[in-house]
Amino acid sequence: MAVKYAANVGEDSISIDGEDLTGAFGAGSEFALVIPNHGTPSIAWQTVFSAPVGSITVLLEASLDSTNWFTIDTSTSISGEIRTISGSYRFLRINNSAVTVGAGITLTASFVYSNTSGLYPLIGDPLPIYTTQVTLAQADLTALSGATKVILAGIPGYVIVPVASQWDRLAGNAYTLNGVTQIGVFWAGSFISTYSNTSGLVDAAGPVSSIHQVAPGSAASVYVGLTPAQTTLQTGNGLVASRTGGTDLSGGTGSVVVTLWYRKYKVPQP
Repeated sequence: MAVKYAANVGEDSISIDGEDLTGAFGAGSEFALVIPNHGTPSIAWQTVFSAPVGSITVLLEASLDSTNWFTIDTSTSISGEIRTISGSYRFLRINNSAVTVGAGITLTASFVYSNTSGLYPLIGDPLPIYTTQVTLAQADLTALSGATKVILAGIPGYVIVPVASQWDRLAGNAYTLNGVTQIGVFWAGSFISTYSNTSGLVDAAGPVSSIHQVAPGSAASVYVGLTPAQTTLQTGNGLVASRTGGTDLSGGTGSVVVTLWYRKYKVPQP
């Protein structure tokens, strides 16, 4: 296990510094994040190469226990880039997982994180976290293109800020994907939380469970409940289940239980 370093808000922390890319060398140093009591951490990270590579896969990985690591963002830019992501994590590291045509080329990767409190910071923020749970039956899973299954309806006068979602695939036979690449919680033309079917949510027999972080600072999450419905997918100006790629799932049995954690902020009235 790599040595852990403490990373405070606003500090620039280097996880991979000047490593030669003859081959993929794996994960860099692990950083334990000092997380503030208020607001949501926003993470910016960058990759810098001494020269462009043939191809590259650099992963930003997070963990809550420093043992089990999960990819929260991926960079494939061969010339370097800056990327941003929001979410509360206890540990971070950067992992160079694949490279071609990189001999003699070096990679420096680093991250910095700041603290945001959203559009409507309130006294006593953060507010309590609420939970809602919806079961997607077989009939729902095979008709996700219409996005008719409401996960959380809009609440008049409030901004709804999703925090995380959990997908529990109950026992049953495998569904046929028909080219579907993802299903998830959908709002106003964008996914705010997704589960990759290739990870076993619906393309394998249950039970299967997974927890997915939602990006609370994204426009798709912050504006829920503020404006009138803007698309036909936006049932009641709330959050719905939907899918992307291919055509609707077919066959299969068993349900998926979706649990959504969220906060709600009162909108100031004129």
